Amino acid sequence: MGEAREGSGAAKVAAATRPDVVLLHLRGPDADSLAALRDVLGSTPATRVLVVVDGADAHTLLPALRAGTTSYVHNRIDPLTIAAAIRGVHSGQTVVVADVDG
Repeated sequence: MGEAREGSGAAKVAAATRPDVVLLHLRGPDADSLAALRDVLGSTPATRVLVVVDGADAHTLLPALRAGTTSYVHNRIDPLTIAAAIRGVHSGQTVVVADVDG
């Protein structure tokens, strides 16, 4: 397990730790978190990436999907739902959790 404070460090941590799943906040402190997503997938192709987004709009999600992610969750979902999403992504499922009302 590892942690990167910025997107630019995510690929380095992923390459060093070879995780099954990476949680990547799409609008983190780095200006180009999409580059971080591409770098993680490029350096560790077997790793599945669960993108955490601030908003589920096409301007946010389409570039992430084009970059290679298949799953995303909204950043305001509860911890149990995030844990279930991680387990789903780990087992190869596509996970989409955007509804925060409920």
